[in-house]
Amino acid sequence: AMLVAALLILPVLALEQYQRDLVRHSPTLTLVLSVATAAIWTAFAAELVVKASASRHTLGYFKDRWLDAVIVLLPLLEF
Repeated sequence: AMLVAALLILPVLALEQYQRDLVRHSPTLTLVLSVATAAIWTAFAAELVVKASASRHTLGYFKDRWLDAVIVLLPLLEF
């Protein structure tokens, strides 16, 4: 399921990058892309939280998977 979410971000990023004028002039498309991006990153964050919660040692989980945590948390700085 997370592989599908990872693949779904590619067309969103491609549209944002290569169709800038279209996105800039279409409030609806801008909203759709923003919602899609937020939903995908929320899914990644939820997966990270669920896996950390299921771990016996939550801090150890984040220590071992610090790169996953950074990848999930960095886009939150944009908001």
